[in-house]
Amino acid sequence: MITDSANEPGNVGPDHLAQEFRASVARGGDQPAYVFLDQDLEPSAVLSFAELGDAVETLARRLSETLAPGDRVLLAFHNDPDAVLLFWACVLVGVIPVPAPAPEPRNALRLSGMAQDAGVALGLASASHVGAAREHIATIPWTTAASVLSPNPQPFARLAGPVSYTHLRAHETWLTI
Repeated sequence: MITDSANEPGNVGPDHLAQEFRASVARGGDQPAYVFLDQDLEPSAVLSFAELGDAVETLARRLSETLAPGDRVLLAFHNDPDAVLLFWACVLVGVIPVPAPAPEPRNALRLSGMAQDAGVALGLASASHVGAAREHIATIPWTTAASVLSPNPQPFARLAGPVSYTHLRAHETWLTI
């Protein structure tokens, strides 16, 4: 049974996950929400709930200026803070995040297929991967989190077409509420 944050049975609508995220941020304060580990399993970055909430709300406001609820966004990242921030920003504005591996030549065909099948409106990648993404998956517009936050974000053309599926990597935990 799915329950709301007060543990009472309730209907789960499209805003439920956004509400749960905001409630977790409010409860968590300065406690760590995410700890990112380097290859030696040492912390490389820590996001508190307060930092997470502030950054996600800012990104969400900017995404809502360009994207409409229901749009799909390909989030092609290694596991890093930008991936988490953009995932939650998408959730807050009703955009459907489509997590994917970082754009590299070895997975270009897979990413291209995911983008086409999901009918994504935009691809987001790290600054170090956005060039490869644009080169290998030129069928969609690509940008970075930094570009989304820039004073003059670049507009992009929307793709048309039906959605076949949204791919989520089950072996990764995106929800820590």
